Amino acid sequence: MKKSIVIFAILLLGTILGAAAFSNYYSMKSSQIPTQKSIVTRTPTIQPTSNPTATTQPTLNPTPITTVVPKPSVLRVISPIENATYKTNTIELGYTINSKVLWSYYSVDASEYVDIQHLLHDNGWIPFKGNVTLNLSEGPHRLKIAVQTEESRHSSVPIAYQTIDFTINTTSIDS
Repeated sequence: MKKSIVIFAILLLGTILGAAAFSNYYSMKSSQIPTQKSIVTRTPTIQPTSNPTATTQPTLNPTPITTVVPKPSVLRVISPIENATYKTNTIELGYTINSKVLWSYYSVDASEYVDIQHLLHDNGWIPFKGNVTLNLSEGPHRLKIAVQTEESRHSSVPIAYQTIDFTINTTSIDS
């Protein structure tokens, strides 16, 4: 039994050493690059016609990154005037805004706030372009205007809203 253990140990050691030698030989053999005979041709020497001068190249400094944060658009309703009383049923809706208008809607006497997802549904919001004329009944009114501009489209406040309360009283009061 001792003989078989010794023989097994010798065979194991021989196998390990043989594998190490083979891998060493293989790695040396594969790392050699075959060489080719170099072909050298002589080119004629060119003489400069003037004295060469070194020109310095400007160094490239990284340009700082500037982030442009769009400002929300400023909506200003010109007409009707807040808390005014009008003696006519015909009211001009006029406004100014500081950027190109993408779309604009208004509502008169809407009972609730309508978010942007429901703005395009029939919730009393009417699309309009530019200044328009409104024909309204007598009494108090609340006009809401929503405008989105090209500049504020990607800002955190993309839609400009304004609410104007006014009254129409066509009855003349004579004293």
